[in-house]
Amino acid sequence: MALVVLGDVDTNYHILSYIAANSCIMPYRIISILYVLLTFTYVRAGAQHPFFYSVNDDNGLPSNEVYDLDQDDFGYIWIGCNAGLYRYDGIRFDRHSNSRQNAVAISSLSFTKNKKLYCQNFFGQIFTVGDDSLSIFADVKENVRTHPEYTVDKKNSVWIGMPNGILKINEDGSREYLFKDLMVVLEMESSQNGDIYVIAQSGNIWKITETGPKQYSKIKISTPELSFANNMCAFRKQKSRLFLLASKNVGHSHMICEIKDTEIRTIAKLDGSSFAEYIYTVAYIDNTIWVGTSSGAYLLNENGAIKGRLFPKDKISDIFQDREGMLWFSTLQSGIFVIPHLELNVLNTTNSELSDNNITALRSIGRDFLLAGTYTGDICKFTPNTGSLIKLPKKANELYRNVTTIIPYNENTILAGRGVFSVIDLKKNTENRYPSSYIRDMAMVEDSIVIASTLSIGSITDLPLLIKEKKYTQRIIKPASGKRVSYDTAGKTLWVTLNEGLAYQTNEKFIPFLINGRPLFCNTLYSDKNGLWAGTVADGVYNISERKPKLHLTTENGVRGNNIKCITSYNDTLYIATDECINIRMPDGSFVYIKHADGINAKEINAISVDGEKIYIGTLRGLFYMPVSTDFRNNIKPNITISSVITDGVKHSSSEKIKLNYNNKDILINFSAVALKSRGRFQYRYRILGSKDNWETQPANINYVRLNHLPAGIFTFEIMAVNEDDIRSSVATVTFQIAAPFWQKWWFYLAIVGIAVLLVALLFLARINRIKKKAEIRNQLTNSQLTALKAQMNPHFMYNTLNSIQDLVLQNDIKNSNYYLSRYSSLMRKILDTSESNEIELAEEADTLKLYLELEQLRFGSDFTFDIEIDSSVDPHNTHIPSMIIQPFVENAIKHGLLHKKGKKVLNITFKTENEVLNCSITDNGIGRERSAEIKKRSPQHHRSFATRATEKRLSLINDNREKKIILTITDLQENGMASGTSVLLQIPLT
Repeated sequence: MALVVLGDVDTNYHILSYIAANSCIMPYRIISILYVLLTFTYVRAGAQHPFFYSVNDDNGLPSNEVYDLDQDDFGYIWIGCNAGLYRYDGIRFDRHSNSRQNAVAISSLSFTKNKKLYCQNFFGQIFTVGDDSLSIFADVKENVRTHPEYTVDKKNSVWIGMPNGILKINEDGSREYLFKDLMVVLEMESSQNGDIYVIAQSGNIWKITETGPKQYSKIKISTPELSFANNMCAFRKQKSRLFLLASKNVGHSHMICEIKDTEIRTIAKLDGSSFAEYIYTVAYIDNTIWVGTSSGAYLLNENGAIKGRLFPKDKISDIFQDREGMLWFSTLQSGIFVIPHLELNVLNTTNSELSDNNITALRSIGRDFLLAGTYTGDICKFTPNTGSLIKLPKKANELYRNVTTIIPYNENTILAGRGVFSVIDLKKNTENRYPSSYIRDMAMVEDSIVIASTLSIGSITDLPLLIKEKKYTQRIIKPASGKRVSYDTAGKTLWVTLNEGLAYQTNEKFIPFLINGRPLFCNTLYSDKNGLWAGTVADGVYNISERKPKLHLTTENGVRGNNIKCITSYNDTLYIATDECINIRMPDGSFVYIKHADGINAKEINAISVDGEKIYIGTLRGLFYMPVSTDFRNNIKPNITISSVITDGVKHSSSEKIKLNYNNKDILINFSAVALKSRGRFQYRYRILGSKDNWETQPANINYVRLNHLPAGIFTFEIMAVNEDDIRSSVATVTFQIAAPFWQKWWFYLAIVGIAVLLVALLFLARINRIKKKAEIRNQLTNSQLTALKAQMNPHFMYNTLNSIQDLVLQNDIKNSNYYLSRYSSLMRKILDTSESNEIELAEEADTLKLYLELEQLRFGSDFTFDIEIDSSVDPHNTHIPSMIIQPFVENAIKHGLLHKKGKKVLNITFKTENEVLNCSITDNGIGRERSAEIKKRSPQHHRSFATRATEKRLSLINDNREKKIILTITDLQENGMASGTSVLLQIPLT
C-alpha cells in the first residue's frame, strides 16, 4: 500500500479518541462518540495519495452528510444519511422510506444473520427493510429522548437500551424487559458468539450471557490500562471482531482495544494532548486498522503504529471494503470517497507542489526518480520512495510552453523540449536555452539530437561541445513540419512522422514507409531492442524491424482501441495507451488492461513511463503511479436479478411461469445488477430463447427490456451482466407462455374444416351448374347448327339448282348435267359432314364455298363471277374455324345484293392472317343493303332472313364459349355517292 508516511510516531501526530458518555443528550449515535477538544492543529500530509472518486450530490447522492455504509449479499451498497436510507447499485439511488417516520435521517445500519437490515432514525424509531420498503420494527420515542442504542444478536433478537434497563424483542415478536432499574445503557453491541456487551452510565463494561430461558448473567470486565470512571467509550464491530474505542478526559489519551470474551487487548495507545480530533469509527481490513476521525482516515498496523492518513480535511464517519475490494469512506460533509486500488496513487495540485495537473511528458531515471513535464513548461523531479517533488530551474521572464520531450544525457544533464531546446544541469541547478521553433519531439542519434519542430526536421551536432562550452551547430535536415521522431538503434534508422505519413531516412533523404501502398499516419513513435513501434491514428500498432512490418497489433488480436496515444516498454513487456485503456502486452503475448474502472481515464493520458518497479502515467489530472505487480483484473462475478415483470400494467414475479393472452401488447422486464468497480460501465447481455437465440447487448444505465407482441409459444428471457474484465454473472431467467390465438384453437380448425367442406360443396355445385350451362349452350349450338343446316339447304336454292340442271337435261347437255349433278351431290355431302363438327379446316370451308358458288353461277349464268383468295400468310390445312359460319354471309350477298343487280355480278372472298387473327372478307358489287331493304318492304311477304337470324344466334353462342370473341363488321360500299356493294368482315381469333 502506498500511503502518506508520517514518520515516527510523535505526540503531534497521534490520533485522539473520544467517546461521548451520555447518549441521552446526543442527537444521534455518531455524535454520541464525539468529544470536542479544545485545541486543533491541521497537519498536512506528504505528497502521496491513492486515487479515489467521489459519490456526492453532484452525481446523485441525495445528501453529502453520510453516517453509515454497509453492503448486502447481493452487492448493493446501503447508505444511511441525512436524507434517509438509500440503496445504491453503482448507478442509481433508490430511497426506502415509511410514511410514519418522525425523522428523515437514518443511521446505525446492521445486517443480521438472516440477511435482514436494521437501522434507526434520531427520534426513537428502529426500522427493518423488506420488499423494498422501510417498516417500523420498534418505536420507543416516548421512552428515549434521542435515538436508542440497539443491537441484534445471532438469534435475530433485537436488544434496545432504555433509560432504566434493556428491552429485548425476540424474532417471534415477544418482549422481555431485562435488568430493569439496574442499568442505564450508553453503548451496546453483540459479539460473534451472541454475547451482548454494554457500556453503562456508571462507566462499567458488562458482558451479558444468556444462561437459560429468560435467564441472563452479567459479568463486569475491565483492563488495568484503563480506568472507566469519567471516560468515554464506544463499541465498533467489524466482521468477527469487536473493538472498544476509549478516551480519557485527563490528558486526552486514547486507546483502541479489542474485546475477546472478558479480556480487553490494547491495540493502539494514542496520546494527543496537542492533536485535536474525534474518532468516529474503526475498521479492520486486510490485517490493518483504519480509524475514521474528524480530520481524515488513519491507517494503523496491527501494533497500532500510524502508517498514513487520507482525506485530512474531511470527517470520516464510516469505512468498509466491498466484495470487489474497493474501500469506501463516508464523510459528514463531502459525501463518499471510493478507492478502487490502494496501490494506484495520484500526484496533483491538491496533494503536492505541482502547479499544473496536466502532465505532458515523463522519463524514468532508473528506479531512483522520475522526471515529469507539465503543460506550463515545468519539469519536476519526483522521488517515489520519499515522496519528494522538486521543480527544476526555469529562467525568469522567459516564455515556456508545454514539455514534449525529456531525454537524459548523462547523470547530471537532461535535454528537454519545452517550446525551445533546453539543457538543464541537475548538479548546478541551472538551465541553458537555445532558440528554435516549437519542438514537438526529439531523439538522440549518437552525439547528436534530432528535433522535430513545427517548421522542420533538424539536428544539433556535437552535444559534448554544447554541454561543455555551450557551442553548437544546428542544421536543417528537411524543411518540413515534423510531428514525431525516433531512432531505431538496432536498425540504425531515423524515423519521422511528416504530414505525408511515416518516413525513414536513407542517404540524406526521407523515404515514405508504405503498408500495401498506403502511408501510415502516426500519433507516436517508440524504439527499443525489437525495432520501431509505430502507434497509428486508427490502425493500431506496427512493429517495424529492418524497415519491414514485423507485427501488427489491433483490436482483432487483443488491443482495446486502434487510436494509439503513446507507447513504452520495459524488457519484453509493451505498454500501449489507447483512447480506451492502457494495454499491457506481456512477453507471452497475453494482455492485461488498466481501465477507467481502475481509476485511469484513457482519454486524458499524455505519457507513460516504466522503471521496472512502477508504472507512471501522465494525464490531464495529474501523475498516476502504481507497482507493476498491481493486479487490476476484477474477477468478482457481478450479481443480477430480474426485479419485476409488468405485462399490460400487471406486475408479476420473475419466479412464476407467466401465462399471457395472444393479444398482449407490452411486456416490460426490469432487472438490476451490481458491478460497483465498473462504475456504471458494465454491460447487460440478453436473449429470448424461442424467438432469438443471439445475445443482444445494452449499457448498464438501461436496466429494462420491452417486448412487444410476442407470438404464441413458450419463451425464456435470459439476461446476464458482464463487468469491465468480461467476467460474467450467472444467468437470470423468466419464462413466458403466450396462449395461441383463437384461429389456432381446435374448435377454430374444426370450423375451418366445416367451412372448407361447405366451400368445396359450393364449388362442386357451381361446377355442375357450369357444366349444365355448357351442355345447354352445346345443345343450343347443335340446334343452331341444325338451323344453319336447314338454312344452307334452302329449298329455293335446291329448287333453283335442280331447275337449272333440268334445263341442261332438256337441252340434251348430258355432260354439264352430269357435272352439276355431281357438284350438287358433293355440296350436300360436305354440308352434312361438316354439320357434325364444331370446327373445320379452312381449306375444307373454301372447297364447300366453291361448290356452292359454282352451283349459284349455274343459275345466274355468265353475269356472275366469284373469286376465293387465301393469302400466303394463311396455312389453310392448319387453320381451323367454326363450321358453317361463312356460307350464310355468302348466301346473303347473293340473295340480297347480287340477285337484283343488272349486269356484271362479282363476289370476292379473301382470307388473311394478321396478329393471330384470321380476317375473312366477303365483298359484293350488289345493290347495297339500303336498296335491298326497300325492295323487301315492297314485297308482300317481307320478313327478316331466316339464315341471317340463325347465323347471328349461332355467332353469339360461339362467342359465349370462347375467351377471345369473333368480331363481325358489315360495311356499305359507295362509289360517287351511290351504293356500290357490301363488305362483310369476320375477325376470328386463332388462339
